[in-house]
Amino acid sequence: MTTFEQVLRKAQTLQEALEKVQSNHFYWQKKTRPLLEATLKQVQTGADINWLFHEVNAESVQLRINDDQEQELAALTFRLAYNSLVSIHVTYYTTLHNPEARALTYADLHTVEPGQVDESLIHNSVTRFIDLLLKEYFTQPAHDENLRAKRYIRTSVPPQR
Repeated sequence: MTTFEQVLRKAQTLQEALEKVQSNHFYWQKKTRPLLEATLKQVQTGADINWLFHEVNAESVQLRINDDQEQELAALTFRLAYNSLVSIHVTYYTTLHNPEARALTYADLHTVEPGQVDESLIHNSVTRFIDLLLKEYFTQPAHDENLRAKRYIRTSVPPQR
């Protein structure tokens, strides 16, 4: 193979890569972004934990959780990267080592093609997002098996014995 043939082969490969990027951008705009918007808004209204859907720009959407002072505490971001892949990551503020200093922590969850983003992946990402926050803030669910756990749930029906 001559040097010229190598150049032509590389140029063809580059052309195919650029077409793929363009195709993924189109898919993001027409399918992925509307699906993300609908699903994340459904999650937001279904579970009221002071979070909101936020459109950062044309290539990025977030599900944010705010603290009591309405400052951003954490965010789950779906972003179309420059290479036309969807990056799904979490950012959250941690005060674990120094309560006065808010350090931003980053966790990458997935990097996928825009066509691979479906409701299942979105729900899985939201679940992992919540799990990371539960782990960070040491919130453990109370179980009946945990004898030290106190029940603070009020119900109008007396507990059955």
